[in-house]
Amino acid sequence: MNVHLSYDDKFLDYFIANERKYTETVNKYIVFSDAEIRFTRSDNVIVLNTKEDGLTEAKKILSGAERVFFHSMSFLFANLIVENKLYEKSKLIWIFFGAEVFTLSFYIEKFLLKESYRFYINNTDFKFHFTLNPVKLRRNLINYRFYSDKKNREETRIIEAMGKIDYFAHYIEQDYEDFIMPLFPKMKFTDWNYIGLDQMNLTSTEVRKQAGNKILCGNSASLFNNHLDALKFLYSRSEKDAGHKTLIMPLSYGGSDKYVSEVKTLGGRLFGKDIVCLEGFLSKDDYFNLLAECEAALFFNIRSQAAGNIIWFLKNDIPVFMLPESNLYKFLTSNNVKVYSMADMDETFKIVENSAEHKQLNMENLEKLFGEIEMAKKYRNLLTI
Repeated sequence: MNVHLSYDDKFLDYFIANERKYTETVNKYIVFSDAEIRFTRSDNVIVLNTKEDGLTEAKKILSGAERVFFHSMSFLFANLIVENKLYEKSKLIWIFFGAEVFTLSFYIEKFLLKESYRFYINNTDFKFHFTLNPVKLRRNLINYRFYSDKKNREETRIIEAMGKIDYFAHYIEQDYEDFIMPLFPKMKFTDWNYIGLDQMNLTSTEVRKQAGNKILCGNSASLFNNHLDALKFLYSRSEKDAGHKTLIMPLSYGGSDKYVSEVKTLGGRLFGKDIVCLEGFLSKDDYFNLLAECEAALFFNIRSQAAGNIIWFLKNDIPVFMLPESNLYKFLTSNNVKVYSMADMDETFKIVENSAEHKQLNMENLEKLFGEIEMAKKYRNLLTI
């Protein structure tokens, strides 16, 4: 039996659907939540709280697991691994989300551009902020001690637990080689991803009929989207053609209120009415209908993220611009999927059009990576590993 530990996440339903579609394995899903479930709709989950009674029930279920799958790695999951010695009883497989590694104190600087890093340094509780005001200085010192101790304690436990993991499940092997293998050389890589091409909405024909003059930038309020740097870059490129594009920035999840406010303030100052910040959640149909109005999509993340959005745009023949430092950019281009570098955008913010040749090439190579045959193989391999 396989046991899966997850939080209330929008990707888990896709996993359950694919597990049932492609395999005949026996799986139990535990979703930890201390609030009302918002994203998980499947009837095949056991919802438990993170308090003592929920953890006691989880331990009972875990005692009979041949394999335990962790959908992300958290302090809670790390404690379960270490304190209950799960590594002695079960194979442990880590479904990689990204933040659990990319936010480690010794990695985070690698993924932030200049303006985003400046915001991070000035607004992080576990970094000491000096001030001449004695009241604020005392408060800052207390906050620094509390949050830095808490972060260090949690990071230490998470790294300890990661060292017990048998398999790392992700689709970008370069991330494994750059950030996992140097720390955990005994952990093995297995190729896998949540969503296949058939689970992405709309066809190319439907989308290109709707395409307008909107430009999407980023996929969430995560600091790793480097919004502040993106806004300054785009402003420097768009001055000669101002007013002809509408910049769409999704900011509905993944970041602090202070960060969202900073992005909105800078965006409003630079672009005025030509920027729309999406703070509320849209329905899936409304979100994809909005994407369908975009002329292009821009992603300033260096860390691997937003793959679902990026693949959706590529599938639907909308040009995607990325930073070439990104392992996701390297993964796509090494598999002959046509994405553009930010350098491909000219000074008047002109967006190049995908050619018919690029479109055909993208569809053929995306099918090899995320098509039905490949997805079936990935799920069967993962769940019987």
